[in-house]
Amino acid sequence: GEKARLLLGYEAAEESVDPDAINVVVLAADGVANQGVTDPDVLTDEITQAGVDGIHLVTVGYGLGNYNDHLMEQLADASATSTAAAQLAWERAINLERMKRNILASFIDKRNKLMTGNP
Repeated sequence: GEKARLLLGYEAAEESVDPDAINVVVLAADGVANQGVTDPDVLTDEITQAGVDGIHLVTVGYGLGNYNDHLMEQLADASATSTAAAQLAWERAINLERMKRNILASFIDKRNKLMTGNP
């Protein structure tokens, strides 16, 4: 069967994912899933797994009449779960960098004191 365009977007993102960058798929839609996979549970599972793999979703909802706010919220919520995990990983990386700088600064300070005879 035909794939949901959202999932095609994720496939394209996977081909060019950069672990040192913020990788996102932008979904601008009316929230009406009408091609390929339309099951919200399947879509949210895919989005959550993609977030674990480092690809996150940004949703932009628009439309009049048949706009499906509920589906767009479900998709955004699935991405928020993975985005929270990405934020935690980012904070850990920042803390690791701070720790490295502090250890290096402490080492340099100790070395300077030893070299000046003032331990």
